[in-house]
Amino acid sequence: MVKEKFVRKKTHHKLGKLYEMLLPPLDMAPSVRYGIEGAPADNKFVKFFRTMFNMEKVKLIVSPRIVENAFVIKNTSNLPKGSKILDFGCAESILALQLACMGYKVTGVDIQDYVLRHSNLEFIKGDFLKIGFKRKFDCVTVVSSVEHVGLGFYGDEMDMNGDLKTMEKIRKILKPQGILIITIPFGCFSSSWERSYDEKGLKGLLKRFRIIHSEYYVKYQDTWIEVNKEDLKREDESVFCAVCKVKE
Repeated sequence: MVKEKFVRKKTHHKLGKLYEMLLPPLDMAPSVRYGIEGAPADNKFVKFFRTMFNMEKVKLIVSPRIVENAFVIKNTSNLPKGSKILDFGCAESILALQLACMGYKVTGVDIQDYVLRHSNLEFIKGDFLKIGFKRKFDCVTVVSSVEHVGLGFYGDEMDMNGDLKTMEKIRKILKPQGILIITIPFGCFSSSWERSYDEKGLKGLLKRFRIIHSEYYVKYQDTWIEVNKEDLKREDESVFCAVCKVKE
């Protein structure tokens, strides 16, 4: 039976793309609890979960992407159509496709394959730190990704400073007035497959950037809500979202 708290293991990784594809229905009703019990018998999600997990009760977890993707889209809305956006760590997300559909020229980069396609979307598979980019970007989006760099969970090379090196390269490929939009776990929780950042960690990660706008979201029951930083508790499952520019 699926546990209340979703614990990621390497075996979950193969289901990552499928899990992300289930998010659009949750986008339309993020505060609703989705489950097998009481749902129509012919519901396609009910059939899928009964077949795959052979269980009678399933609860879908509302991913933080529900607010992270919305934060990115809100803060790219003033960019002119055709602006060049790099989406770092795109493989298990629909964000690169969403931005491409909005008329931006998107470059998605990930060490894994990206299955979605669009005429405005170019995908580069490989180690971000080893890729030589021929252009600079108006915007770089980093959604729930930099915290994994260098920990080896996705097949990347072990490097405990991988997140800091990634941020430095992002700084170099941004245009002088370009923006960085970043979302990361915030708080005291860390694991073998992702980092979490407190105030000190944020300061180190963004030391070459100037934060021009930030928001905090916390997991509350079956969805996510925006809160003031002062209201966060150490045990909260929370995310930090920010729009930044390179320090001059």
